[in-house]
Amino acid sequence: MTIPVALHLTVRIPSDLRNRLRTSATTNRRSMNSEIIHHLDCALEAQKTKGAAGSAIPPRHDHTQTDEGTGNE
Repeated sequence: MTIPVALHLTVRIPSDLRNRLRTSATTNRRSMNSEIIHHLDCALEAQKTKGAAGSAIPPRHDHTQTDEGTGNE
């Protein structure tokens, strides 16, 4: 029997997404860690079922940074 190994990972998450995750975790009575794992698992399962293009996440338009010289400012 193989024992799963947990990976400690530090990720920067925008505050608005963190707040949405916290609300979802509270509603679903899960820890933040469990909620993130749940959403990642669901997204990856959807990708496997629909194919990469069917579950593609559109780019987020974050106006806090600019793409200098590309016209996307």
